[in-house]
Amino acid sequence: MEQSFGVHVFSNWTAVKYLLLKHIKEHCLKLGTVIAIFACNEYQGDAGNLCHNHLIVAIDKSTMTGDTQKYIQDLIRTSVLEVLKTDGDIQQMIDKGLLKSVDEVPEVTGRADIILKHIYDWRYKGRKGDKDGPENFRCRKPHAVRDNPDLLEHSYVPIPYKFQEATMEVLEELGMYFPLGAEEGEGISNEDERYESPMGGTFTHSYFVPKRHVAPCNPNATCNMSAVIPQFFVATKSIQNAQSLNYTNGIIKYVCKYLTKFDDGNYVLLCQDIHTGDWVLAKMHLYNIKIVSSKYNKDKAFAKNRTKCHPRGRDMPHFEIR
Repeated sequence: MEQSFGVHVFSNWTAVKYLLLKHIKEHCLKLGTVIAIFACNEYQGDAGNLCHNHLIVAIDKSTMTGDTQKYIQDLIRTSVLEVLKTDGDIQQMIDKGLLKSVDEVPEVTGRADIILKHIYDWRYKGRKGDKDGPENFRCRKPHAVRDNPDLLEHSYVPIPYKFQEATMEVLEELGMYFPLGAEEGEGISNEDERYESPMGGTFTHSYFVPKRHVAPCNPNATCNMSAVIPQFFVATKSIQNAQSLNYTNGIIKYVCKYLTKFDDGNYVLLCQDIHTGDWVLAKMHLYNIKIVSSKYNKDKAFAKNRTKCHPRGRDMPHFEIR
């Protein structure tokens, strides 16, 4: 019965998901002209749920007004207290048919406190070491309050990124990187736009100094909520994480990591029990290997594992196989 029911649920969800993406592309005109959408399905087999989408919307900058970027940034909320922050938010939800009356506000806030509150578990772990103790893992989600440099304004925080020495040498030869202490007359002009490298020296292009947009947050918030756009949360009654990507480097990395690491997910190992001789299928969870540092430490840990030469394959949830 459950298997039969699952087919219909999966088909309905796929159709609804397609209509939502189509609506975003064709009707979100206030943002400007949407010229492309990249969307990737992701499954969580252990939870037994349907797929969720990771997607990025590209907007033609020539169709954006001077206030569009601020409008996009202000859409993002980072605490339960601010999902419906003002009377204007509530009235807007009512006007759009997302709420029937102000009486539904406590229900929305209560749901947000349950669904959107960040709980640190294995899903959010990233590797920072190659051993198995808890000190080798960290929560990959920046804290909405503690990691926010300005709780009242939008900020752009540099993302720590370490380039290989060979990469730095090539960039230096191309005139795109200047080591610490490079003087005027060595290829640098005062008119050149320069970007400080966390490793020392300067780059001539912002691509090499990636930054993360951090939205304002209520200083009293304790929920460490996943950032959302309230309208989507109220309409779908589920998590709809949102992030503003304003520069090419963030967009390129976002798309490439989902294309190149599509098959690099949780896997199963086939091995034989040394005591009984029975064949055993063991599952291995990978901790957010789309993050470069986490993948690097995962590979180091796997290289030390005695099962590294055993046959292995991708662990695919039932709905993904369909």
